[in-house]
Amino acid sequence: MENKFIFNVSKLAQAHKREKDRENVYTIFFNLLTFSVEKQLFVFSPFDVNGNILKDRDFHKSDLSELGKEVFIDLMFDWLSYTDNESGKIDRNNNVKMLEKYYNKIVKDLNISN
Repeated sequence: MENKFIFNVSKLAQAHKREKDRENVYTIFFNLLTFSVEKQLFVFSPFDVNGNILKDRDFHKSDLSELGKEVFIDLMFDWLSYTDNESGKIDRNNNVKMLEKYYNKIVKDLNISN
C-alpha cells in the first residue's frame, strides 16, 4: 500500500511568521481532525491524551480509514480553501457546519452510502 505524506500540523504552523497565523493553523486543523474522528476517517485518534493535536506527527494516507481514503483529502482542501478567506464577519476557522456541508457533498458526489 502506498503511504503518501498528507500533512504535518507543526510544520504548517511554523511556516507562518505571525503568532496569530500559527494559532489559526492549529484551530483549523483541530476542527478538521475533530470532525474527521467523528466521521471515522482515521484509523487512530490524531489527539494526545489531553485532547491536543499530535503536532509533531506526519500524517500519511495509511492513517486514514477506507472511508477516509476516499473523502479526507477533498474535505481537507475544501476546508482549507474556505478558512483561507477572511472576508465577512463569519469566524470561518470555527464554522464547522461547513465541514458537514463539504463532507455531505463529497459523499454524495462519490455515491458513498453513509
